[in-house]
Amino acid sequence: TLLERDGDVAHVACSGEISHLFTADRDPFVELLGPGCYGLTVVLDLQQTTFIESSGISWFVRCHTRFAKGGGKLILHSLPPIIEDFLVKLVRLDKL
Repeated sequence: TLLERDGDVAHVACSGEISHLFTADRDPFVELLGPGCYGLTVVLDLQQTTFIESSGISWFVRCHTRFAKGGGKLILHSLPPIIEDFLVKLVRLDKL
């Protein structure tokens, strides 16, 4: 859900499970923010996220690469503790 957009910064919220979001035919960021979305700074609020599976992690990594190539940035914000522990301690996503 798009919460706010101010110039090159978009605040987006995700709720529920993160899984199978990105396919060759579907890109949630492009659908929500348009084709130039990877040039923006996107602050992704994960406060209402309940679960992330391996395909969701893969999606984060692909998005990070697309934002880096597009000149933008993806910032994960307000992660629930269990998801933060999983992404940081187990997957080491903080290194991206």
